Amino acid sequence: MKKGSALRTLRFIFTTLVLFVLSFSAVVVTILNVYVPQYIARIDGEEVAYFANPAEFDEVYEKLVEEKKADGLEVEVSLKGAPTYELTYVRDGVIEEQNQYTNLRAFIETEYTVYNVAVKGKNEMTFASKDEADSYAKKLKDAIKSSVKVEVVEEKLDDIVTVTDTETAKKTYSTLVSRYKPVVRTYSYSYSGMAYAGSKATGELGTLLTGSCYPTERSKTVLTQGFGNTSYSTGHRGLDIASYGQANVNIYAFKPGTVSAVQTDPYASTFGCYVKIYHGTTSDGVAVYTLYAHLQYGSISVSPGQAVGAGSVIARMGTTGNSSGVHLHFELQSYKNNVMTLNNPALYM
Repeated sequence: MKKGSALRTLRFIFTTLVLFVLSFSAVVVTILNVYVPQYIARIDGEEVAYFANPAEFDEVYEKLVEEKKADGLEVEVSLKGAPTYELTYVRDGVIEEQNQYTNLRAFIETEYTVYNVAVKGKNEMTFASKDEADSYAKKLKDAIKSSVKVEVVEEKLDDIVTVTDTETAKKTYSTLVSRYKPVVRTYSYSYSGMAYAGSKATGELGTLLTGSCYPTERSKTVLTQGFGNTSYSTGHRGLDIASYGQANVNIYAFKPGTVSAVQTDPYASTFGCYVKIYHGTTSDGVAVYTLYAHLQYGSISVSPGQAVGAGSVIARMGTTGNSSGVHLHFELQSYKNNVMTLNNPALYM
């Protein structure tokens, strides 16, 4: 081999080796400078973002939890699934372009709890805490009719809602009180006078006044106030019969008759909710009625014009109207020439 050819061959080999070393060095430098080790986080197999380590994932998650709680509402925060991590290498540019908070936020589930104050089944206000809602509902209950249902309803939501501010709550309160406040009406009879019978009637009237059924459940009740002048009042119109702390005590028709009047509005009179039953008229024109007062709101089961038998359930004992407790106010009335005579029911039971 000629000397010139050998030199060219050696030069070629040397040049090739230098280029190879330079290329390899460039690759190594590129890998070391552009690609970095990162953990790819996945939830239910779906990629979330790259993190330097699992601890950084936890740090981002905790900050997002605090962000959710800063809204002032009761909130439960959780991930849609348990995260998994895989170590990999990724370019710096990818890391710079990603937004860990935005990506992870899509995998967070939130459940907000709010408390609505509902009036007659309609949500009127929303509060962030149960204490606020309970306080507001109590204030409202104290100011409006007891027959209007006011309740606190807990609601779970997956998104933030606007709670009622103080000024709006005041305005809504005024509106509701104005709409549902108790209405006191004047109640009067259509007769021209009233008298108290001092003794038991005889003859046809005595027979018509005599009942065939006690007006309440005897085993659950006790007589608390008698007729006429008593230690509690002067000129008590009938008998007061109270329950022994029993609930839903039935009220019975004293004797057969026809319902002549029903009052279902607990604020319409001092009697509250009541039923009046006509039992007949004597040959000389004396009409006999019984009155059952302070009945439980919504419990009256008869209507005007309805025929009832002795012992028929007409309602339940309550405390509507001018009443200091659950009891029945029972009157035995007789009318003649537009004058009502109040009779002592105890004489005819």
